[in-house]
Parts: sequence; C-alpha cells; structure tokens
Amino acid sequence: MNREYYIYWYRLDGNDGYLIWFSTADKDGFISNEDGFVPCFESKDDLKEYADKLQIAVDTDNPNLLNLDTVKNWLNDAESKIEDYNPFLNAWNLFEDISISTDGNFDKDKKVTNGLYERIFWGCNIPVVTPEGESFTPTWTTNELKIIRKTLSAGFQMFIEKIKRN
Repeated sequence: MNREYYIYWYRLDGNDGYLIWFSTADKDGFISNEDGFVPCFESKDDLKEYADKLQIAVDTDNPNLLNLDTVKNWLNDAESKIEDYNPFLNAWNLFEDISISTDGNFDKDKKVTNGLYERIFWGCNIPVVTPEGESFTPTWTTNELKIIRKTLSAGFQMFIEKIKRN
C-alpha cells in the first residue's frame, strides 16, 4: 500500500500546529504514535525532523491552513450563521481522520449525521463538483444545527484528547 505524506497545518486558540497526514488508495489518516496519540509539532522544521527519524518523505510544499478558531467561534456563539462551509467540512474531515487513526470516538451515529455532512459538503460549492453557474446554500432546522454543534463539539474534545505536542 503506497502512502503519501503531507503536512497538515491548523490553528486553534490562535496557535499553529502541524500534523503528518497520509493518504492511500484505501484510507486517509494521521501518523500516530505507539500510545495512540497524534504527534503535533510547533513548526514545519520540527515535523520534518520527526519524519526523517521515521524515514518517511513528507510533501512540505504549500500546506493549507485550517483555522479551527472559525468553527470554534461558531460553536461558542449560538446566534452565528455559517458564512463559509469550507472550514466546517475540513474540521469534520480532520476529526474523522483523527478518530480513524487513534480509535477515537467521533461521529458514531452516521445515520443521523451523514445527511448533514453531505449538505455541508455541497455548501462548499467546490468547483470540481458544482455545475458551472450553480450553487447550493443549505438551510437548517434548529434541531439540525443542534446536531451539527454537538457533533463538532465532540470532535474538538476528541481532537484535544488525541493530539500530543512533541
């Protein structure tokens, strides 16, 4: 199984962190250590040094920043609206990949959340999948927003528990 490794750059509480994300034909995930934690680095150089010790080549070109503070701020303000769905989709995917990599406990009830995730995905209006000239703006019930908030809050809790600063 051929793995490709990439830098995953995030910001939480105003602090940047770097993780090693991998992709294969079968699954995506994060490098985890023997204790079941995902090592986090304060700089790309620290990450690169760790990757060298593991003898893996990490693509260090142009990592995209995921500003988790955007999602966290939305969670903390029950009156706020989602203006840009991309950080929400990326956070959900991050939490899913962390959970897979660490036997975490994120999004156990996909029967309830899958349709919500799909609408967040389509709300991103990704050019490759959105027909030219069209766009999708999800509408939500109060209960659906409650489920999204509960799911993403659980994701943040798991993320904080499973990330270990090196």
